Amino acid sequence: MKNTKLFFNVISSVFIILFISCGASKAGGGDGEENGGYDGIEGADINLDTDTINDSQELDGNQQDLDVIEGEEEGRCYDEGCPCIRGETHACYEGPSGTEGVGACHGGLRVCENGVFGQCTGQVIPSQEVCDGTDNDCNGQTDEGVSNPCGGCGPTPEELCGNGIDDNCNGIVDENCDCDPGCLCPNPPDPSSPCECHPPTNQPCYEGLPQTKGIGVCRGGLHDCILEDDGSTRWGECRGQVLPSMECEGGVADGLDNDCDGMIDEDCPPDRDGDGFTVPQDCDDSNPSINPGAEEVCDGIDNNCNGLADEGVTNQCGGCGDVGEEICGNGYDDDCDGEIDELCACEVGQTQVCYSGTPGTEANPPCETGIQTCIVGSGGEFPHWGECEGEIAPQIEICDGLDNDCDGEVDERWAVGSNRCGWCDSLERCDGIDNDCDGFVDEGLRNSCGDCLPVPEESVCDGADDDCDFLVDEYLTNSCGECPPSPCYEQAYPDPGECDDPGRECDGTVPWPDDPTSITLGQGTLTNPYIYVSV
Repeated sequence: MKNTKLFFNVISSVFIILFISCGASKAGGGDGEENGGYDGIEGADINLDTDTINDSQELDGNQQDLDVIEGEEEGRCYDEGCPCIRGETHACYEGPSGTEGVGACHGGLRVCENGVFGQCTGQVIPSQEVCDGTDNDCNGQTDEGVSNPCGGCGPTPEELCGNGIDDNCNGIVDENCDCDPGCLCPNPPDPSSPCECHPPTNQPCYEGLPQTKGIGVCRGGLHDCILEDDGSTRWGECRGQVLPSMECEGGVADGLDNDCDGMIDEDCPPDRDGDGFTVPQDCDDSNPSINPGAEEVCDGIDNNCNGLADEGVTNQCGGCGDVGEEICGNGYDDDCDGEIDELCACEVGQTQVCYSGTPGTEANPPCETGIQTCIVGSGGEFPHWGECEGEIAPQIEICDGLDNDCDGEVDERWAVGSNRCGWCDSLERCDGIDNDCDGFVDEGLRNSCGDCLPVPEESVCDGADDDCDFLVDEYLTNSCGECPPSPCYEQAYPDPGECDDPGRECDGTVPWPDDPTSITLGQGTLTNPYIYVSV
């Protein structure tokens, strides 16, 4: 049965070979080869005269290596030199992946000749980019890096005077050209050609780097042709142009590309509160309602970051809201009009304590009350209280170590002369606050444990790294690495001096003469694997 199957497989294989060969000969007109033009397939060594199969080929049912390939067979080799059927073709491309079909690149074709695939013919793979209007390197860009400033090929065109065009594409029109006021004429003048006037007499101009024009805020302007008294002409000032300027000048991020490099507010300090202002202009970058563009309101805070709190928004008493009404007899200028108990009756010569500041502040130095006397004016007016003499009223708080506004606090935040964070004392303190407003908190003032200086000492043997030096109980444990009074010995003996006991080696140990429970080490101690010590 096995021989019959083998015979059937051989006959089937020979039939397929003859069928393929005849088809190829018919299509190609035949080449006179004995086996109908069959060039051979790798692994199939068939002798058509004897109908035998060599050891190098095994055929099993329909799984034959001689099948005609339609399309691309999985696992088959289509490279140059791979076996194939004569006349077979296969698409090919040897350029980098992703470049086929891009720019000038396209695939070719391999043709089976003499039983193997030949070279990939007709393909175009990436080459060095040249200025020819073609994407030679097949990267999706044409003539990149090889065209002139005007985007064309060849040398940069020369500037032609008088045509109002930037011929050499440097961003400047008719640079270094004379001009004829009233008309655009050839330069130098050509007597044989009539000069026709083409007003206006101004032309575009830009004095920045050509690559910055039209980027960000940068734009070109116009300059006029000016006739001098001696008959010569020159181009006037370039008006209306906007040239590159420093980005974030003064540390302010304005959302514009001022240096015209295609990037906006690069290297600017971060706007932490999102109000459009950064330090140092923003005196509180953690509060979006406090910035140079904010409106000052009466709240005791410098809202617009001009160094003054509540300027222009307080009442005449220096506080918020309406002023109080004058109260007769209390010695205060309640309505802050500069007069105490005005329109109140008094007896001539009578005195009273007076104070024009906010009630309660007179108790806080340097503020203090004064004395006013009931007087009659030289014009015979009714008796009234005179000026408050000797008083010291609250002033605006300044950084001077005094309580100028007499509110019980010295140099409080946002006093005149404070830093950008509002503090008078710009020295950093170990208090969890960025006192010097440099973006760091308690820098140089905390130890390795993260606590305020000084550095703690490793003074207690407790299994913890008390001084944060990544060492635990250094210099505090015994030789066994334990905290005292933990014992440190290999085996306890009541008397280490008993060296004659069975199983003990006391080489190098000598009983301590003053303490029979202790030992001293002798010269031969290093030869012992253990030294027994009682603690």
